[in-house]
Amino acid sequence: MHPHRHLILVLFFTITCALLPGQNYAEEQPPDKEKVITLEQAVEMALAQNRSLQSAGLDVASSQYALEAQKGEFDIKVRPIGRLGQSSADNRTWNVGVDFSKKLESNVTVSLRPTMGGSENENVTGLALSLGVPLLRGFGKDAGLDGVYSSLYSLNTAKLSFYRTQVDTVMRTVRAVYDAIQSEQLVTFYAEQEKRLAGHLALVKIKVQSGVISAIDLYRAEIQLKNVQDALASAQERETDNIDVLKEILAMPMQKAITITAPVEYEPVDIPLEQAQETARQNRVEIEMQHMALDEAERKEKLARHNLLPDVNLNMAYSPEGRASESFDFTSLNDQNWYMQLSGNTDFSQAAEKSAYERSRIAMRQAKIDYEASLDSIEKEVRSQLNRLEKNQQRIDLRKEQIRQANGKLKLAQSKFRYNMAGNFDLLEAQTEFQKAQTDYLADVMSYIIGTYQLRATISTLFARE
Repeated sequence: MHPHRHLILVLFFTITCALLPGQNYAEEQPPDKEKVITLEQAVEMALAQNRSLQSAGLDVASSQYALEAQKGEFDIKVRPIGRLGQSSADNRTWNVGVDFSKKLESNVTVSLRPTMGGSENENVTGLALSLGVPLLRGFGKDAGLDGVYSSLYSLNTAKLSFYRTQVDTVMRTVRAVYDAIQSEQLVTFYAEQEKRLAGHLALVKIKVQSGVISAIDLYRAEIQLKNVQDALASAQERETDNIDVLKEILAMPMQKAITITAPVEYEPVDIPLEQAQETARQNRVEIEMQHMALDEAERKEKLARHNLLPDVNLNMAYSPEGRASESFDFTSLNDQNWYMQLSGNTDFSQAAEKSAYERSRIAMRQAKIDYEASLDSIEKEVRSQLNRLEKNQQRIDLRKEQIRQANGKLKLAQSKFRYNMAGNFDLLEAQTEFQKAQTDYLADVMSYIIGTYQLRATISTLFARE
């Protein structure tokens, strides 16, 4: 064969194979595997990723910066100063310098300002030292550090609020996990019920056709099957909703498939009421926050009473200067200048100050009331939670007995129906009672488990505070 003809055939074959449809050998991305999350992992993810918790953390950071800004008021301030002027007499003047100032905690201000400047005829060197002292109103640490104390109170409050948000987030996570598990178990339970009733319905149809039982038994079985199918659909919907709620708490993508696992066994709570209440009084952040609010109100009341004093200030300054025609010399400051000024500016009626003082007293009394109310409220909350757990345990014991009785009734009804001693009315009624007893037992067990976590949150032992 001619070599050119052989080359043409090879090219034709290659192009044809490329144009023919064929299998796509591109590597396919495997679908995301279902993620299994335990209760402990869910709590850790919530504490790390929950958006509400992140917002509370930003509040703490913002309060920290506000406190640093207030503390910065007492740092040494260094400000460059400068001035350049032109007069109508064609006289140019200039002046540059640095101002060193510091505010003391007692609200006294000290300033040192070296300067140099001049005009077309002479150069001026100066050094100004000034002191400002509030003699009555505004003197002392209570007035000077008011901004720092207020910012520190805001920071501590934000930290306690952050911890309280952590507790709330953990409890929301626990509820969401057990709600998801409960709905999952209900789906499994109703699916088994549906399968069992479908078999029962097939048997009923055979017995109706043979004339052993009447058509009414068939209708009862079909209605019962539809009821179970409806309950199954509702349980499946609740399962999806509960999983979505948990994903939202954990800040997970909604399309991510997850499976939740958590222990469903529990230990009955055995703690004396007095011990639980004492633990809550020592640990609850709400009590600590109310105590801090009371201390802050008392401080504000003391400051408002101090502000009733007259506003009298003492200002002193010493500013030597030196003048020369050609140079600047800070060692030859021959002109000694000083001044002392006593000033006052006080309204005789002091209506605003008196109003602020009375409002601070009201706020202090209200803070005392809130503090005492928080103690009573938390003691009541602990008692209520313990009583709720006790009643829940009694219901669980009752559900166990109901399940035992319903199971016995169901076996008897199944035996009578199997041997054609009765229709399926008693059987379906027994199945309904058995189903209700089991679902009620499951709900009470989940409620008790969540209640144990709620008790730990109530006495503030759910997890350690950082």
